[in-house]
Amino acid sequence: MSTIPPAAVDEGRRARLHVALGGFTLLVVAGAQALLDPALPIDLLYVLPVAVIALAGGRPMGVAAGVLAAVLRSVVETWSGVAYVHPAMALLSFLLAVLVYVLTAWFAAEITTAAQRARASALTDPLTGLGNRRYFEDVAERELNRSRRYGRPLALAFINIVNFRSVNEERGHAAGDALLRLVGEELPSGIRRSDIVARLGGDVFAILLPETPAEGAEVALGKLRERLLVLARDGGYDVGFSVGVAVSETGATTRKALLSAADATMYAAKRTGRGLVVGDASLPAAGREVGAEPD
Repeated sequence: MSTIPPAAVDEGRRARLHVALGGFTLLVVAGAQALLDPALPIDLLYVLPVAVIALAGGRPMGVAAGVLAAVLRSVVETWSGVAYVHPAMALLSFLLAVLVYVLTAWFAAEITTAAQRARASALTDPLTGLGNRRYFEDVAERELNRSRRYGRPLALAFINIVNFRSVNEERGHAAGDALLRLVGEELPSGIRRSDIVARLGGDVFAILLPETPAEGAEVALGKLRERLLVLARDGGYDVGFSVGVAVSETGATTRKALLSAADATMYAAKRTGRGLVVGDASLPAAGREVGAEPD
């Protein structure tokens, strides 16, 4: 099950690149400190690469970079013949440098952590902890582009909880929320690690299945639907699940068409009572009945 966007791989590469650039800049600053007039405050520039490394690599790597910067600064000062009135002053200078650079790394890492939390909150459904619609549409666009580039199949499933409205009306919204959380916990455990699951809103969930043709999607989602039915029955919920699947065999479609096809097949599954309907995302999606909407 994948709960993070596939773009995390690209972000990881960018982070490693930034760390490498930060490390290179540390050496450049040390070289400049050694070659230029020792009276120039070049050593203050160590703060910048330390901050970059902490922002990209996190607190532990940033703290290590801060200590390394202090060591480089001290070594260059010794090599350049910088003299202190008392040997203790050299030690104090080194410790102050460590303090400044490590604190820089610490606060820079805190900024990164806060930004990551804010981003995760914006892309997460607060009730289930799954990705939300914004997250899912971004991932769907990315996966569809990858499917189109390599000519590989991509399946998209919409899952609707049938009779969900009656749960809210008869047992209250707390019971309805509990059911949504149960489904949200079960869906990731019933799919592959490479698949992506999200809650689109209300009682509708979505699953992206990369590298999955129609036959494989039908088998996998049929088993998942059975697991959901058992889960609901064991929890005392009188509900069903309609699953609509749209498959693009080569990625030759648009995100909008893919989502529309999955939506249409989900409603077809609900109307016909078949439970699961698989359609071709490369074909025009069938319109749903006027006024029809999930329970």
